[in-house]
Amino acid sequence: MPKSSHFSGQPLYGQVIKLLDKSKILQFSREYGGEIYQTV
Repeated sequence: MPKSSHFSGQPLYGQVIKLLDKSKILQFSREYGGEIYQTV
């Protein structure tokens, strides 16, 4: 049976992301330097 390219509902990745606390993600990102653009 071929796989369908149409999702019935939201993909799993999107569901997991919704469970995360945005303020905590931003805090960790700033704390560990995720918000810094580096030039090479």
